[in-house]
Amino acid sequence: MGISSEAQQFAQFLESVPAKASTPGLDLAGARDIVDTHASASTEPEGVTYADVDASPAPRQLM
Repeated sequence: MGISSEAQQFAQFLESVPAKASTPGLDLAGARDIVDTHASASTEPEGVTYADVDASPAPRQLM
């Protein structure tokens, strides 16, 4: 089993971020491009589900 296409796409995204983020005068459109690309590059694989759980409050520790 090789590297999934999702992992390859995410690796490509990570490689592109430093160049995009270090652009002098990064404007709102550039920042949005980085965030939007991250959202599409970091989707869950098919079949992932989430379930609600009861995580009763843990006792607080005083400092």
